[in-house]
Amino acid sequence: MNHYTHTLTEIEQACGVTLDDVARELPRVALRENAAWVDGSLAPALATSTARAALGKPAAYSHHALNGTIAVYVPN
Repeated sequence: MNHYTHTLTEIEQACGVTLDDVARELPRVALRENAAWVDGSLAPALATSTARAALGKPAAYSHHALNGTIAVYVPN
């Protein structure tokens, strides 16, 4: 079992993101070449928070890939 520390930003909280949401999505993230590949259908606040948790540092949206099915985030 992996343990990690993650805190939601005020904006993520205002958008309704919860730590349970992030924990649910985190196992589905793929880490590729210093980027987090997140489900492209997630709301931006949840996707960014999940990418931040996966990378362990601030993350910025880069682009969508694979016909929009993947949102790619890079360290910020």
